[in-house]
Amino acid sequence: MNGVDAFPPLPASIAIREVGPRDGLQPEAAVPVATRVEMITALIAAGASIIEVAAFVSPKAVPAMAGAAEVVAALRRSAAVAESLSSPT
Repeated sequence: MNGVDAFPPLPASIAIREVGPRDGLQPEAAVPVATRVEMITALIAAGASIIEVAAFVSPKAVPAMAGAAEVVAALRRSAAVAESLSSPT
């Protein structure tokens, strides 16, 4: 048996959830809304179809997520893209 036979068959497709606009920016200093919208738009243009776009948290706690509502409002909606948000519980 060769090494390739030891692995199960790969699925026909996979889903990749892009978390950069939310999780990746959280430890950064405040990022302007327009810059975040530009980043998300570029991810969509690159083919990302599942994107965590923002977190609804206090800007005092996470300055980089200030303006989450404005980011969401500025995005062009597409049926081909699933946008998600997070909020503390």
